[in-house]
Amino acid sequence: MAKRKTRRSLSKDLNLGILEDHVIKKIDVEQRLADCFCLFVKTPDGGCFLSGGQEKPERYISPNFTAVCMGATRIESTIGLDLLIELGSAVAHQFSEQDFHSTIVLEFLCNYMKEQLEDIKSPQGLALEFIIFDHITNKLFRISFDGNYQINDLEEAGSKFFMIGDYEKPGKKGKAFLTALTKSIGDNISVENLSMVGVVVGKHFGLPDVSLYVEQEVEEKSDS
Repeated sequence: MAKRKTRRSLSKDLNLGILEDHVIKKIDVEQRLADCFCLFVKTPDGGCFLSGGQEKPERYISPNFTAVCMGATRIESTIGLDLLIELGSAVAHQFSEQDFHSTIVLEFLCNYMKEQLEDIKSPQGLALEFIIFDHITNKLFRISFDGNYQINDLEEAGSKFFMIGDYEKPGKKGKAFLTALTKSIGDNISVENLSMVGVVVGKHFGLPDVSLYVEQEVEEKSDS
């Protein structure tokens, strides 16, 4: 005779099902982001974003920061851009455009991405990540698809290269691209050199389009 499940065992089964669903969704997102990456490179004059993948990322520019939204698809990149536009409009309506700071974006996006991945009603998580350069503090924010984040102070960071995307997969293009890029440019980390070498290295690794966006030095932004 089969035993009846207690309320406690049913609750345990439900929790295990939710955990399994979360793990499956996380693996799926990582696989879809495997060939997508975005680099922020610190240069003597500020920095630049270099991205590679099947789709170009979207870029959002405000007086206080620049954000690049990198999705596995154009739709997901556009979702990221729309989120920033809507949040920026809400802050400007309530306060002012100057009050739209990267810390507000960080808190909102981390919560939003975490909720999307944990939403049991959604069969798939968002294959979307963000990299944000703060013009005021000279800090870099990297937000992953699961809501986790990293903050780097560019004045104190030992590295000049910061990456999002490029998850575990044999023959990862992002890491290989970065290794070849740093070897090719050596100590000459300028926007002109990155632009020229980035395209050449990108073609070598079969990247359809290597996009470059330039950021000016913080002092120049402040004086304008």
